[in-house]
Amino acid sequence: MKKTILIFGLALVGSIPISNGQSCNVTPIAGKTYVAGFCIELINQCIQLPAPPPGEEGLPGDCFVEVETPSIGG
Repeated sequence: MKKTILIFGLALVGSIPISNGQSCNVTPIAGKTYVAGFCIELINQCIQLPAPPPGEEGLPGDCFVEVETPSIGG
């Protein structure tokens, strides 16, 4: 019974869509663009924090999410 619950629980966690999640231990590299993220340690995923409303300060993050920068003249 416990094994069945564990398998079901892991399947449920694996079904949660994480579109912009990256590993929590990303080290920023020069020349790439990053935004603040929040680390979900249970699954080692860094989720991008939402953009702050105009005129307000953004939330502090505890990890980095790499974002793609549009190429100019690409």
